[in-house]
Amino acid sequence: MPTLAIEQLKPLMILADEVRNRNGRLLATKGMVLSGDHVRVFKTWGIKEVNIVAQDDLTVEPASTLPDTDRNAADLRVEAAREELRTLFIPADLDHPFIRHLLDLAAEKKARGNAN
Repeated sequence: MPTLAIEQLKPLMILADEVRNRNGRLLATKGMVLSGDHVRVFKTWGIKEVNIVAQDDLTVEPASTLPDTDRNAADLRVEAAREELRTLFIPADLDHPFIRHLLDLAAEKKARGNAN
């Protein structure tokens, strides 16, 4: 798991550890896919470096050989996109099946890089 300076981070890199500010406030969770906004937030809070998942660790094995607890990079990107989009759905009832499905579709599209 390489440690990179904030200036070296690029969108779509995946965090290997959570990122907290000096007061312990959680800024980003382990497994989150980075965007330019994350880098800006890290700089704002004085974060100098973070641990990212090494490219070698992102090798995706055939699904039949993966344990149920493992998740591939695509799943992590969708989950990170869902968390980013969740704030847009605050006024909506996320327990409603249609709204939940709409959030899932938006997250998948954003994770593929097609969302604006």
